[in-house]
Amino acid sequence: MIPFEIGMGLPKNSEIKEIYNKFREYFEFKDNGYFIIKEPSEELTSSINNYIEVKRREREKKENEFVEKVALEIFNDLSQEEKNEIFENPNITNEHFGFCLWIRNKYIHPAKFDFYVEPDCLSGEIGDRVQSLILNYDYNNWFYRNLYGSSVFCHLRELYSALKGEYPDSIIESYAGLPDYNKAFEEAKEKIKSIILDENRFKQLSKKYGLTKKQYEECKKVIDKCNKENRSIAPYDIALLGSKKLEPEFRKKILKMMKTVLNSNAFMLVFDLPIFVFNQKDSVLLALEAGYSSFKRFPKFNSDDEVIRVALKRDGTNLQYVKKELRENPEYIRLSIAHWYDSNSLKMHCMSKYRDDEELIKIAIEKGGGLNIKYASKRLRDNFEIAKLAIEHSSLNPVIGYLSPRLRDNLELALLDIKKTEGMGLRYYSRRLHNCDEIAEALISVDRVSYDDIMSLSKRLRNSEKIAKMLIAKGHGYQVSCLSDKIKDSDEIAEALISAGGEKYILYMSDRIQKKYLKDSEKMVEECIAQGDSYTIHDMSDGIKDSDRIAEALIAKGEEEYILYMSDRIQKKYLKDSEKMVEELIAKGGSYRIHYMSDRIKDSDRIAEALIAKGDKRYLTYMSERIQKKYIKGE
Repeated sequence: MIPFEIGMGLPKNSEIKEIYNKFREYFEFKDNGYFIIKEPSEELTSSINNYIEVKRREREKKENEFVEKVALEIFNDLSQEEKNEIFENPNITNEHFGFCLWIRNKYIHPAKFDFYVEPDCLSGEIGDRVQSLILNYDYNNWFYRNLYGSSVFCHLRELYSALKGEYPDSIIESYAGLPDYNKAFEEAKEKIKSIILDENRFKQLSKKYGLTKKQYEECKKVIDKCNKENRSIAPYDIALLGSKKLEPEFRKKILKMMKTVLNSNAFMLVFDLPIFVFNQKDSVLLALEAGYSSFKRFPKFNSDDEVIRVALKRDGTNLQYVKKELRENPEYIRLSIAHWYDSNSLKMHCMSKYRDDEELIKIAIEKGGGLNIKYASKRLRDNFEIAKLAIEHSSLNPVIGYLSPRLRDNLELALLDIKKTEGMGLRYYSRRLHNCDEIAEALISVDRVSYDDIMSLSKRLRNSEKIAKMLIAKGHGYQVSCLSDKIKDSDEIAEALISAGGEKYILYMSDRIQKKYLKDSEKMVEECIAQGDSYTIHDMSDGIKDSDRIAEALIAKGEEEYILYMSDRIQKKYLKDSEKMVEELIAKGGSYRIHYMSDRIKDSDRIAEALIAKGDKRYLTYMSERIQKKYIKGE
């Protein structure tokens, strides 16, 4: 029985109204429901629980009907090929962002429910039901649902199929009727695993197919380590691929096992297993498909055309391991630079002669990503068309920083960069563009405009009421903290914030504005602290930073470290050794926070020396001019 406490609310509906009418003395009625105001009696608690249980059953019935209807529709629409794919590779858990995402988008999100649903869970239920129809198991038996929802079991099932030529259905059925389905699940899994990891079978087959004792022991040691670390389940039999005596059909069976293992989390076996296991082309091709830079292990095949092509498609940097006489093959070079997104092939020494080839650089950018521009020659990094192509293929990775100074001053390219990277390349633009109204307006239009982006704009733009109003209109009122003192003291901007529902951002404005427009600014800051937003104090006014009330609120919350963002007076009063606290933050990787601290901290030799000792000398640029002159020395 669920307990109920004073203050808990119940929804407005006819069933609850009946309970309310019967137990009025326990409730207060408000616009949004019925709230308990008195310790509930056992009779009231029982009535509410009965209501909840009835609602749960109603919801469960409706949800089950929806699952069944959608699952049958999907099952009937699937092609035989698609059904075969699910049959051979079950485990709907791995399809959260695939098959289940498609279910959510097509069937769940457009539907209207009169009860609460969790789309992620519901799509998994539907996926499970579809899977049960294909594999023909009892969907209502949780033994089967646990089994086929386990990636470990599905992996074992695939290995068993490769080993025996059939699925372990008879083993599964022998455990299906046990009363404890969790125990049955574990026992069935262990039974199948014991058959796959049969050491005696491996020992006998090793003798039959000519593996030496040393080879047997080396392979067993590696596979035992893999299985112990739970990277995957790898049968010992895969080591037999090193034998050239295997019958063709048996070799196909072992290759299928190896493919299953390498496609799971055990791809490191490509690097760990003794090299003799990969002494034939078919096993090498499997290894290359699984291990990105594994071609280095197989010099015996560095002139085989098929092997080379597979290696380059998997990882273009494998070109450096191709036989030297073949590395300049134009087809291999194209495969190398176009093998996948964000290729690093051009950075290899053997590719240096192609960095000024316009055609190859374009292929590298189009197929391997815009970041390939960084490997292009100085001449091509000053080519407008290539620069534009690189930005168009840059996703959220800014590439404009690799362009020539002339092109980093190009307005068209900068606007395109903002569109593609949401302003993440802003720091690389020329000083002229940091003072450009079009750049500021384009930046404000993106969703993820950041504090650093606005701070990168010129003083003139951060002093512009037009820019301030645009930020507020776009829902970026919190960025007022980045603007000039003139803006922070503007009644017009304060009123714009209030009109846009951003009253809380007035905390980032001047003390005069806060006193005029806020009833109790310190209370608002205390609420921010309570909500876990103590870090925002660094952007607030001097009056807030010099408030004993705020310092005490931080201490009460156990967040004394944020007093470091407050005035020197507050720090001296409430912190025993503020510089020691800053040193501890630096030691923990918080050097960047110096930027938000008081002038006294920024002028401390002790802090400067702590930064240098940590290897964070770059953060000295946040400190006073005196400190910079003393410790940076023109670097």
